[in-house]
Amino acid sequence: MGGSLSPVVSAHRLPKKRPDYLLRYTRDFTLAAVEAKRESKLPSDGLQQAKDYADLLDLPFAYSTNGHEIVEYDYLTGLERVVAGFASPRELLERFIAARKLSGTTVQRLLQPANSLSGKAPRYYQDIAINRALEAIASGEDRVLLTLATGTGKTFIAFQICWKLWTSGWTRSGIRRRPRVLYLADRNCAVI
Repeated sequence: MGGSLSPVVSAHRLPKKRPDYLLRYTRDFTLAAVEAKRESKLPSDGLQQAKDYADLLDLPFAYSTNGHEIVEYDYLTGLERVVAGFASPRELLERFIAARKLSGTTVQRLLQPANSLSGKAPRYYQDIAINRALEAIASGEDRVLLTLATGTGKTFIAFQICWKLWTSGWTRSGIRRRPRVLYLADRNCAVI
């Protein structure tokens, strides 16, 4: 038997990443990550870290500051610049809407609050999946496929998407009414 054995690889969890600040338009709609550095640092010293957070969270803006100056990176235009202050939530939302060419009804659906009666807030990757699916549906896509690993809360994500569509009165015809939702789940069971 001339096969070779593979080395055993052990997995370990990396330390959690947490941005210093998140700029939100609403509780459920985040637009920017902010990295704050000491006064003695350059304002741009934390920009790469802020961009890493923005990439991870699928955010359109990243900021870095030393408390005196602010550097902004705009993923929608690719521009990096020093700014006099943080943009207002409304200004960030308007820039996001313009760059993505979103209609008012699409924006309304994206900003619809998630159902929080369970006391659970969506995790960052669930927020990304919910918002991407809603944007696709509201933009007229007929089919949307979300692929997530086991244990990532696919049922929770599906419920939140349905909830947001339900509460915004979304229908394919454009007539505002409560939509009908049919949610099917297939589960294969293996009997050994």
